[in-house]
This record gives sequence, C-alpha cells and structure tokens, in this order.
Amino acid sequence: MVRPERPSHTLKIISANVRGLRTNIGDLTHNCVLRHSADVVVVTETWLNNEVEPTFGKIRGYTQWNRRDRPERTGGGVAVCFKEEVQAQHLDVVPPPHM
Repeated sequence: MVRPERPSHTLKIISANVRGLRTNIGDLTHNCVLRHSADVVVVTETWLNNEVEPTFGKIRGYTQWNRRDRPERTGGGVAVCFKEEVQAQHLDVVPPPHM
C-alpha cells in the first residue's frame, strides 16, 4: 500500500537580540523577517516602554507585537509576533518567584 505524501511545513522561527527595536525595526524586517519568511519572530532587548504605542513596528502580514516591556528601568524587554496565518494563543503565565 502506498501512502499519499502529506504536505509538510517547517516552522521558521527567528530569535534576535535587537538592542533597541525602535532603531532596528527596519533592519530586522527587511534583512531577517521578510528575507527568510519567518513564521515566528522573537526579539529580546527591545528597550521599549509604555510610552511606545502598542501598534509600533507592525510588519505587514504579521500580527502586532506581543510585548513585555521593562517599565521599572531602561533596557530589557521581549516581544513576539507571528505570521497572520499562524494560529497562536497568548497565555499569561506567572513564573514562580525564584525565576
């Protein structure tokens, strides 16, 4: 018995330390995200705060950034976005105090 081939899809994930998303969003978008057609984009060291609009840096074809800024001091912060066709669910998980 010959089984029909199933289409496979490899999930492409980009992870980058951007050292400031505001100053590096263009390079990230054109040189990484669009060039490699990433499904998931995870960035660290966004250096964003609550003064930056939630819609900042929206990449066409991708969801809005889901951010965790570091409000109490400068630096830090993480963000993730997905291709619009990727089904993802946001979970608010409270880490244990020792983490």
